[in-house]
Amino acid sequence: MGRAATKQVYGNLPFTDAESFNISAGASITRHLSGTATFNPPSLANGATTSVNVSVPGAAPGDTVVANFDQFTDANWAITGFVRAGGSVRVIIQNLTGGTVDLPEGTVRADVWKH
Repeated sequence: MGRAATKQVYGNLPFTDAESFNISAGASITRHLSGTATFNPPSLANGATTSVNVSVPGAAPGDTVVANFDQFTDANWAITGFVRAGGSVRVIIQNLTGGTVDLPEGTVRADVWKH
């Protein structure tokens, strides 16, 4: 497997002729996968958590996961995700606002990076 030529890219990453790409001297990224789920979290007291499973076909345990929820109103929330089984990402949300919050229904996104 040879290395693709170095490319300088602005905006979208149109890597159709490369097997992987590197950002600076970091690990090669061989594939990006993404999935979404509609989620209406329960009312959460400060410190409480909730979770939702997001289907991400091709994801495998050990893959890198980044998650987000489009209804966060400030930075006092923690969110993480992990591949719990092939094709399924568990996203966990924790309330760190200092009070009880009932977030509205929204979209959870899980992005998976294969190395």
